[in-house]
Amino acid sequence: MLGIKQRPETQFNEVATVFISETKTNHANSMSLLKQNGLRPMTYQEALVLIYRNPELMAQLNGRWFYLGGKGLKESGYYTSNNEGKLTEGKGDIEKTVHVYPGDNPLLLLIHSDHLARTAESRFDLHADDDPHYVASVVVGVKIGCEVATLKI
Repeated sequence: MLGIKQRPETQFNEVATVFISETKTNHANSMSLLKQNGLRPMTYQEALVLIYRNPELMAQLNGRWFYLGGKGLKESGYYTSNNEGKLTEGKGDIEKTVHVYPGDNPLLLLIHSDHLARTAESRFDLHADDDPHYVASVVVGVKIGCEVATLKI
């Protein structure tokens, strides 16, 4: 039929309890794909904790961005994240620095490539200011019921 796009079956690959699909899609479709596959979006704290703990996950997500759970942030500027994903104001080590953009939209996390991290003076951008129709480069989630942030580091 004309005008109807058939989406190939979405596949998720597991990397360190995180599931990644190479599907490029907007916020609503990202959340729908996660739910259909028994997954949920991570909080930004969970995403940071898992990326810090697993170099393979960092390598898979390097230079990409994806939607997180939740929406809206009042914080703005540079923050340093600890190993539990908690943010404190100010720049620290580039690998633990998060540039936060406030707003009322769904959250997304961008992991800068090495070159851009040096230029941006942060490894991560946490956005709440982008339109939810923007197409993420990957869909990322964890199993429903998985409480990543409570894991001991």
